[in-house]
Amino acid sequence: MERSYVITDEMVAEKAHQFDWLELADGWGRTLRTDRANEHWRNQFQSIADCLPWEADSSPEVLELCPGSGLITEILLESYPRMRSSLMEVQPIFRRMAFENIRARSGRDPKLFSTDLRDGDWWEVFGSNRFDAIATSDALNELSPETLGNVYLGARKLLNPGGFFFNCDRVGSDSRAVQKMYDRIRKDVFGRKPQNWSRISEWWDRLGDSFGVSGYSNLWLAELSESDAPGLTGLTVEHHRSLLREAGFDAADCVWFYFGDAVLMGAVDA
Repeated sequence: MERSYVITDEMVAEKAHQFDWLELADGWGRTLRTDRANEHWRNQFQSIADCLPWEADSSPEVLELCPGSGLITEILLESYPRMRSSLMEVQPIFRRMAFENIRARSGRDPKLFSTDLRDGDWWEVFGSNRFDAIATSDALNELSPETLGNVYLGARKLLNPGGFFFNCDRVGSDSRAVQKMYDRIRKDVFGRKPQNWSRISEWWDRLGDSFGVSGYSNLWLAELSESDAPGLTGLTVEHHRSLLREAGFDAADCVWFYFGDAVLMGAVDA
């Protein structure tokens, strides 16, 4: 599926020397969020590190899908500083931001890939590359069940024996009352209030101005969206488990949960 962006790879390459990429990554990943949201994400992502059975000095191959600034990879590097990182990001500015952020923090260049997860054969861009763990956060929750199942299938194909897949995602409830509770608490945690969105919009507009693109805050959400199921609020944990099993994972479970935010895991036998 062909996609186009207002800020292109060529524009990013031309302007790259003008940016403090660590400051940019920190701005997107932390300073625009509430303290409570940052603590929430750290706990969620740390649960991935806690699940992994590797020795601290091992060098596993780890892929982060749709990394934004690469927060999951950042946290995993704290536990596994020698791990070999790969990033798959389709949006040019985020791809460069995540690359520079992880290169600075690990001292090594992560491998970069770009593909659209809605494509039926999205995993083919990785060629013969295989991974010991694959993780993603808040990137798959608007995909239809069929497309999500295909993402899970691709992740299974890309894992080595004994590998793990983690999807940090919003999940739904069969109960309307419980779903309403999830939505209320998520709003409280993430500070989805006008003043917070104003700060985020200003950040995007300043970034756009650096590339001669005015009003970029009105464009970025559409560019980042992977949605093929508008309005989907989240599948239940049980539905995710079923899709993971259908994709060929030997084990499927929810390993972390907080009022509708979950870490869903698929594991492959060694």
